[in-house]
Amino acid sequence: MPVITLTATADEYTCGDIVRLLALHKPLVQVSSFNRPNIRYILVEKFKPLDQLWHFVQGQRGKSGIIYCNSRAKLEDTTARLQSWWVERECISSRAR
Repeated sequence: MPVITLTATADEYTCGDIVRLLALHKPLVQVSSFNRPNIRYILVEKFKPLDQLWHFVQGQRGKSGIIYCNSRAKLEDTTARLQSWWVERECISSRAR
């Protein structure tokens, strides 16, 4: 099954973690500029975060998406919330060391 993993600021150690955590064998790793015209970024003001997260997940059904969290604790909480909603997810952090 094809897999693509994108990260904004992963250092070499974090890239190694991603390869290991996703059990990738001989992955093609490509590093390029963050300016990617084929990627759409959407920023929304937080109003009712859990409702907004639920609507985002529902809107992404059958598609991929990335949710950025500003702390490890928030990342773990969000991952647990997604799991409780039976959402296929992967939790990857640059501080997973």
